[in-house]
Amino acid sequence: MKDNGLKILIVDDDEDDITIVKEYIEEGMPSLVSRIDTASSFSEALTLMDFSNYDVCIFDYILGAADGFDLITSVRKKGIDAPIIFLTGKGDEDVAVKAMKSGAVDYLVKSKLTAELITHSIHYAIEIHKNEINRKRMEKQIMQSLEEKELLIKEVHHRVKNNFAVIHSFIELQSDSMGDDRCKNILDDSCNRIHTMALMHEKLYNSKDLTNIDFSSYINNIALDMFKCYRIDSDKITLEIEVKDVPINIKFAMPLGLILNELLSNTIKYAFPNDNKGKVCIYIHHIKNGDIELVFSDNGIGIPDNIDLANMKTLGMKLIFGIVKNQLKGDIEYKRLNQDLIVEGNSNNTDPVENKGSEFIIKFKP
Repeated sequence: MKDNGLKILIVDDDEDDITIVKEYIEEGMPSLVSRIDTASSFSEALTLMDFSNYDVCIFDYILGAADGFDLITSVRKKGIDAPIIFLTGKGDEDVAVKAMKSGAVDYLVKSKLTAELITHSIHYAIEIHKNEINRKRMEKQIMQSLEEKELLIKEVHHRVKNNFAVIHSFIELQSDSMGDDRCKNILDDSCNRIHTMALMHEKLYNSKDLTNIDFSSYINNIALDMFKCYRIDSDKITLEIEVKDVPINIKFAMPLGLILNELLSNTIKYAFPNDNKGKVCIYIHHIKNGDIELVFSDNGIGIPDNIDLANMKTLGMKLIFGIVKNQLKGDIEYKRLNQDLIVEGNSNNTDPVENKGSEFIIKFKP
């Protein structure tokens, strides 16, 4: 036997069977094996495996009061991953299936055992074990690479968010120094847009799953910040948000955030004059053809009939229609509401709001 060859453990409570298996291994693999240890009991086998790293373990199916399945379970719990071959006195298919499911790599019947058969089984077990080690190593490398990339992506989002914050501060300072209210309002709107984008990057930086963002929380943050910006009391305009089983990823989160920023901004500024109270509903869900539908509605005074939203020259409306068409590749529909407004699909919202208002419906493919 070679000093640097294979180390094999045979576990069987029948000394004659141990002798036969050992002789077959020495006959079939004389130059490849350095050591063959034997054990006749469950406890003796576990003790040997605690102190030696075996290349292959051969377990008898029945070991006194215990069986080979008890042994393989105990071995795996200890973190020992040596390949295991089961031996049995009878060729029962159910036992063979159970053996393979328990983690054994092969199953041999003692009455049919030959030097050639056990040699082939040992080579097969070693090859399977090597493949498993390589698979686990590659999985670990892939996971490490993914973690590194995720950290890098999060760091990028963090830095982008910080850069947005700097730009936001510059524009805010400029706005504070403006004497012209029209110019100041334009700069404030730009600040809100920048803040909306910064919020998304902050959300991505703190998110555990970049493919499934907590969009409901994101919308709520946009609204709260906008209420604060326009000094709106939350008792004046109530907000109802429902994002129903729709995973929103980074591809859609930013454009949807900008659209909602513009719609909320317009609603706050124009829908509820003279300190009128009102309600805004935002509902996102899947529709029957698999598309995603965003419904934004309010019960304010509505937009006059003589205004064509699609051809308005204001930056806000241009952004909304442009983002829907060019980034979401979707469709947008506007309705002037003349009846009670109830957000579809929300069983908690049973009280209709007043019979005027606006509704935007945006549909796009996920």
